[in-house]
Amino acid sequence: LGCQNSGCHRHGQSSNFPCWLDVGYIGSGNQTCPHAGSEQECKNCPVFQQINGNIETINAIFRLFHSMKGSAGFLDLTNLSGVAHAAESLLDLVRSGKIELDPSYVTLLCQSCDFAKEALDLVENEYTDQSTETIAAEVTEKLKQAAEDALEKVARAAETPSASAEPVAAVDQPVPSTAKEAPEFELEITAEMVERFTQEADELLQNAEQNLLKWTEAQPEPEVIVPG
Repeated sequence: LGCQNSGCHRHGQSSNFPCWLDVGYIGSGNQTCPHAGSEQECKNCPVFQQINGNIETINAIFRLFHSMKGSAGFLDLTNLSGVAHAAESLLDLVRSGKIELDPSYVTLLCQSCDFAKEALDLVENEYTDQSTETIAAEVTEKLKQAAEDALEKVARAAETPSASAEPVAAVDQPVPSTAKEAPEFELEITAEMVERFTQEADELLQNAEQNLLKWTEAQPEPEVIVPG
C-alpha cells in the first residue's frame, strides 16, 4: 500500500492483514489506529476496501440476497429463503468488517446463485421448492460453516488483547416481548404471484452475479508491505 512509516502497525505485514480487527474500531479492535476514528472511517479506509472489497458493491450484493430471502419467505419457499438467508448472513459479516473476506466466500455465494436459479425453474413449474430440500441444506450448511469458522478465527486472534485495549461494554440482552402473537393465516399462492416472483428473482440473480464478478476482479494479489 506504499506505507513508508516503519512505526505503523501495518508495517511489514501482508497487505491482506485485517488491521481494523486489531487496532481499528470494528469488532475487538482496540481503537488505537492513527488513521481512523470510527467504524465508518475504518470501512472507508483503502486497507479495508482492498481486503474486503468496495463497501457499495458489498452492500449491493447483500441487498439482493436480502430481497430474495424476503420474497421467497413470503411465498413459503423455505429452501430458497433459507439459502438466501445464510448467504445474507455471511455477507453481513464481511460488509460489517467482523470477518476478513476469503476468496472461498465468493465461490460459495456463486454456488448459492446457481442453486437459486435451479430452484426458480422448479418453482415456475411446481409452485414449490420442496424437491430442493437436500441440496438447499448442503449449500446452507457450507455458508453457515464458513461464517462460524471465520468468527472462530477472529475470536482466537482476539484472545490475547493488547495492553491498550479497553474493556468491551456488555451487550444488553433483548427484553422478551409481551405482545400477543397475531393469529396465523394461510396464504393462497397464485400463479400470478409465482410468475412475478420468478421474474424478479431472476433479475436479482443476474445483478448478484455481475456484482460478484466485479467484487472478484477488484481483489488484488496479496503482497508484503515493505519500506520504499
